[in-house]
Amino acid sequence: MFRSLRPVRAGAALLAAALLSLARADTAPAQTAARQPPAGAVAIIAHPRTPVNGLTLAELRQVFLGEQRYWRDRTRIQLVARVPEASERRVVLHVIYNNMTEAQYSRFWTGKQTRVEGSSPWPAFNSETAREMVAARQGAITFVPARQTTTGVKVLRIDGKLPGDPGYPLQ
Repeated sequence: MFRSLRPVRAGAALLAAALLSLARADTAPAQTAARQPPAGAVAIIAHPRTPVNGLTLAELRQVFLGEQRYWRDRTRIQLVARVPEASERRVVLHVIYNNMTEAQYSRFWTGKQTRVEGSSPWPAFNSETAREMVAARQGAITFVPARQTTTGVKVLRIDGKLPGDPGYPLQ
């Protein structure tokens, strides 16, 4: 009796392996495509030891507006901002800063400094410099083109989504 079940078990195992392989093949390209950020998408990156893995868009606004000055572990937040010529800065001004112009952005930070409500963002002249500054400074956070994220920093989820996910807000 047991001899007659061996071919059935072997056949069932092969069938299960084949179905699993087909299922993986069907979903793998979709997952890869979903993670590939579109041109113009912006990633929010932070120092690897930043005590959060994601923020809501409202929380991100608080950080970028200087309203939240410390992470929950009491590390001071240091914003690093790309210079005005950066294309990703336009996305950030539109989405995070609610359609601020460069002039409004400049006045906003000048006013905060005048009122001693925080320090203005550190300037970064290119994405690589911004990434290096964030990687070197605990508590630092910035934005870079989503296709230029690398190791040494933490890419934060925004509203539970990473760049390339459907519904990601910074694109």
